[in-house]
Amino acid sequence: MTATLPRAEVPAPPAPGPPSPGPEPQLPPDPAPQPPVVPDDPAPPTEPDPAPVPQI
Repeated sequence: MTATLPRAEVPAPPAPGPPSPGPEPQLPPDPAPQPPVVPDDPAPPTEPDPAPVPQI
């Protein structure tokens, strides 16, 4: 004869929490797309500066 346990003592099923970490590490969510990295010094102009016109 088995004793009937009250509902409070009935083992509840495991709560659906975060999935257990598998062999592969859990990567964080991808951040917002970042703009291309711009170097501190600006790139040289593609066309050379025209020679200064002598003032006559």
